[in-house]
Amino acid sequence: MKRNLFIFLSIAVLALSFVLYKLLSFKSGFDSDPSGARMITYARDQHFHPDSALELNWVAYDKVFYFSRPNRLGAWKNNLSEVINPRQIQDRLVFLASSNYFPIDKIRDAIITARIKFDNHEVWELESNGRLLRWTTGPFSGKGGKLSPDAQNLFLTGRYSFQDLKMSWCSERPLEFIYENRKIVQSKSRWLKLIKKKQIEKELADQNFIEQWIGKNCYINTSRMYDEKLVKLDSPNKLQVKFQNSIKTLFWDSKALIKIHGDNSYYIKSNKMKISIEELTRKLQ
Repeated sequence: MKRNLFIFLSIAVLALSFVLYKLLSFKSGFDSDPSGARMITYARDQHFHPDSALELNWVAYDKVFYFSRPNRLGAWKNNLSEVINPRQIQDRLVFLASSNYFPIDKIRDAIITARIKFDNHEVWELESNGRLLRWTTGPFSGKGGKLSPDAQNLFLTGRYSFQDLKMSWCSERPLEFIYENRKIVQSKSRWLKLIKKKQIEKELADQNFIEQWIGKNCYINTSRMYDEKLVKLDSPNKLQVKFQNSIKTLFWDSKALIKIHGDNSYYIKSNKMKISIEELTRKLQ
């Protein structure tokens, strides 16, 4: 009798331990990488010299970017023989040359592939989904890892890779800024703050602030525009900007990812612009 009770209690303890293990494993899975991939780290010694690359074929979805140069000192040109910004290529080559890689399974949802040809005629190829990277040919074939947030910026540009964005998103002069139930409007060349619910109207103390804000933030000059299929705003805030004939909406999150939405949508990262937008929203409080 005692022996049977002992066996029963032992089985019960083992079963309870297994259940607890599963629960804890499930809970911890929310914060872990389901692929189990190791983070790619910085390598003290480069695997190749970035200047030794003579061709780069980069494909994101169905968009192909092809660049080549005649030798190490030559200028990078695209398939239309146009000289392009070398930093767009150099940043990626330096990262790939200066990273430690680890064994990793095939990336099933890869949307980026790249092929690099060197001056010694070697060809290395890789694949990525924007968060993981894996070499498919070359000396590191079957190796790669998880991309750090900084490294992800080189891949999350997707179909907009290698493109500088220089544009004014303010199609006209802004007339209103709307945040939650408050707004700043221009009336007879003066900026007024309105609270919709209370119908309170008062003149903005610092009239120059809005004019300076428009001058600093309406024009964008960045080397990275992010692909909307690869990035997602995390609990974004929203500011509407009203013009005479249109409305643009700015969404931003704590990581300084900013979406400018209007006739077209653009995703950029700018901590400077994020701070500036938040300064404007504080004027509305």
